[in-house]
Amino acid sequence: MDGHTATWVRSCLIALASCAIALLGVVMPSTARADPPPAEVGAGTIYYTARGITCYVTSAGHTDGKAVALTAGHCGNIGDQIALTPGGTPIGRFVARVPPYDVAVIVLDESVARPSAGAAGSEVHGIAAPPTFPGVVCKSSRLVGRECGVVWGNLADAPGEVANQTCSVSGDSGAPVVDLQGRLVAMNNGHLVAPETFPIDLGCTNPASPVHVPAYATSITEVFAAMHKAGVDYRPVP
Repeated sequence: MDGHTATWVRSCLIALASCAIALLGVVMPSTARADPPPAEVGAGTIYYTARGITCYVTSAGHTDGKAVALTAGHCGNIGDQIALTPGGTPIGRFVARVPPYDVAVIVLDESVARPSAGAAGSEVHGIAAPPTFPGVVCKSSRLVGRECGVVWGNLADAPGEVANQTCSVSGDSGAPVVDLQGRLVAMNNGHLVAPETFPIDLGCTNPASPVHVPAYATSITEVFAAMHKAGVDYRPVP
């Protein structure tokens, strides 16, 4: 093969290689990853604040065209962001209170979160008023699991807040409280505190033991009524 022929062959090979690379660029699938779908946020979703607080979403839905979630008011200040993991990507922020109750509204960032009926294992099946004594309500949390207790009735100094014998520990705030039909009836807000002069701590440490101070929860129908009175048309995800 003379020099001219070799040069011509090399030129052809280079041209063929360039075409092959171009074709591979067309037919090979892109290696760029699509953004993950928005996380589902609903009754029983655990969230974290930058201040190290862990709480639960009670209910999620829409109001005025925005995706929102309801939670215990003492879990955050207005403007606080929330994430699904400690230090994770923010998915929403506290924007309002629902007086006179210990309830707050979180606006969700719909690019990363969307309302749902509930977290896996914590789905709610409708809305109802809390049962009266001797009715039973139940609550699920990562710290004490699923447990139930009798309803004692409304607190005398706080109508709309229901005393019940579920086990409420730190980190349970906002957890959905349901009746035996799985309907959302209240938002867990904490437990009653024994007088300082009482000689022993009666906080719940073992959900299997009924000997502890009652928990208290805010009636979800009262929360919705307060929001409606304030002109907020909240529509929970069914």
